[in-house]
Amino acid sequence: MFFFIIYILSMFSLSSNNVLYPEQTFAGKKFVQDTLQISDSTKENIDSLKTEVLFEKTYASWYGHPYHGRKSASGEIYNMYDYTCAIKTNLTRLIPFGTILKITNLNNSLSVNVRVNDTGPLTPKRKIDLSYQSMLDLEGIASGEIPVKVEKYY
Repeated sequence: MFFFIIYILSMFSLSSNNVLYPEQTFAGKKFVQDTLQISDSTKENIDSLKTEVLFEKTYASWYGHPYHGRKSASGEIYNMYDYTCAIKTNLTRLIPFGTILKITNLNNSLSVNVRVNDTGPLTPKRKIDLSYQSMLDLEGIASGEIPVKVEKYY
């Protein structure tokens, strides 16, 4: 009986290690992952790049927990504090992983630049799911879903 209890407890401790929460593990936004990141020089020069409008108007939602710390479709660990997004699976040829998109909230004209690193959303109405941080910057957390314009940098 004693060994059975130890076994059960070890199963719970192993399963909790599958999810990393940066606010607990890496002091908040200092979560580091070995993936393509938008460098500071790119952030400064990105507005000088040309964009192509992919969707004049579509709807975006956001996702965070319980996906935070789990592997995304691109193979990297999803961090809800990064500027990333998930796109419909049928759009991955048009918008491959690593593509930088400009997302503009049509309600207030705020915009963010995000990197595609996952697939989703699961509803037909939306073509894009944003990370928690991206949606926070667009001031769309409270509503949960916002109309957006999606542009692709090239």
